[in-house]
Amino acid sequence: MGREPTKQGEHVYVCFAVVMLLLCSGCAVAKKAAEKQDERQSILQAQKLLASGDYTGSAKENEKLALRYARRPPGDEAIFNLGLIFADERNANKDYRKAIAFFKKVLMDYPESPLVPQAKIWVGVLEANQKLSQAVQKSRQEIERSKKMIEASKAVDLEIEKMRREKEKGVE
Repeated sequence: MGREPTKQGEHVYVCFAVVMLLLCSGCAVAKKAAEKQDERQSILQAQKLLASGDYTGSAKENEKLALRYARRPPGDEAIFNLGLIFADERNANKDYRKAIAFFKKVLMDYPESPLVPQAKIWVGVLEANQKLSQAVQKSRQEIERSKKMIEASKAVDLEIEKMRREKEKGVE
């Protein structure tokens, strides 16, 4: 009936399959290495922009990374960096609420990230800062109210003094 493959033919097929497997594995490894290099370059670029004070450029770069690597590294680093951008005192567009939200996103979406301890610290510091700012604002409002009351009291005292003098003049 049909010809049975020779042992030599079987070896050729097996060798061919092994070579193809190795080539495909090598391509996958090379592709993975290139992707890792790409990730690192993007993170470094975002950090350079941040260091040079280009907050907008750094934010855009980190946002791209966060979208591209959602819920996996280096997305955690990109989101953490966004928190740093909005927490930076030198940033004209600083926004502590946004910064806290980004740090909390690291805590929620990347619980295994090595950045979690730092994110927790940032959340604590920024929330304490917000509470202190609110207390200072309330104190300023109280001071303003007190000043107005003192001014009103002075005005009443002056009016009373004026009325007393007029009464004394009328009695004489």
